[in-house]
Amino acid sequence: MTRTLNSAPHNITGAISTRLAALLAAVLLLATLTGCTKIEDSLFKAAMHAEQAMAGLDAVTLAVDDINWAYLHNNWKDGQDVVVLLHGFSADKSNWPRFVAKFGDGYNIIAPDLPGHGETSQGMELAYDVDTQARRVLSLMDALGVDKFHVAGNSMGGAIAVRIAWLAPARVLSVGLFNAAGAKMVDSDFDKELKEGRNPLIVNKPEDFRTVISWAMAKPPFIPWPVPQVMGRKGVARAALNEKIFADLRRDNGIDQTAILPEVSARTLVLWGDQDRLLNVANADLFVASMPQAKKVIMAGIGHAPMLEAPAESAAIYRDFLAGH
Repeated sequence: MTRTLNSAPHNITGAISTRLAALLAAVLLLATLTGCTKIEDSLFKAAMHAEQAMAGLDAVTLAVDDINWAYLHNNWKDGQDVVVLLHGFSADKSNWPRFVAKFGDGYNIIAPDLPGHGETSQGMELAYDVDTQARRVLSLMDALGVDKFHVAGNSMGGAIAVRIAWLAPARVLSVGLFNAAGAKMVDSDFDKELKEGRNPLIVNKPEDFRTVISWAMAKPPFIPWPVPQVMGRKGVARAALNEKIFADLRRDNGIDQTAILPEVSARTLVLWGDQDRLLNVANADLFVASMPQAKKVIMAGIGHAPMLEAPAESAAIYRDFLAGH
């Protein structure tokens, strides 16, 4: 059963688009003249809202138990399957609007900020291991009145998606793994960095954000000014929290879902970019060999984030998979 969320239809008219462009241009001019971080933040928020609107997504909050969730959803309709999209480590729900814009209609979409990320509850006192996060997502689905759903995740979100499918096999219709963490047989360049005591995904100074991008993507999308500046500042502010989240994920090798893969019976898409520096593309074979109903698609020239690097292509692949192709 699916509860319909209260949301007006999204009709992005030419007039709205024109006003939005004018607003962005005005804020950009002010930012150029002043260099003020508040103006940068305003432009950043306007750009994020614009991407959400063009994808037909609304931002919503909902308190469930001890977690205040922030998430994006489209105009939900009765009778449509629900698709849950989970971002990776140090990312947030903003990873998905470009993908959703290319994905099309016919599904009820929800893309949450996972606890510890974005605008959802976070703090050093919370636990961020895979099992805890998976159970939280299931509690969110309960609160929304969603019984059965498809779940897809990138990187850390992929490991959480696997865990959800294992915890609630009767509820998960399919699993989408986009360069997923959770099963490894071949080390990556990132693993070598970690062994030498460096984590290139932790932003310790604003310019480190560009380092994160270079590690995460082989084909980065256009990132308008001042997104790198704002994301760099945000990354520095949450460096300690990111260290805590990363440690929670790795504690007792809890991110490793290899042992439960044979028990995940849902249809599974294993989608991977062949230029991934964070999680070696060879690990896709481990998922496929271990999961009863898994199929593999490798994207040439793409890195760790296919939904950002090639939103149209990855959305088409995922939609075909959901349709049974």
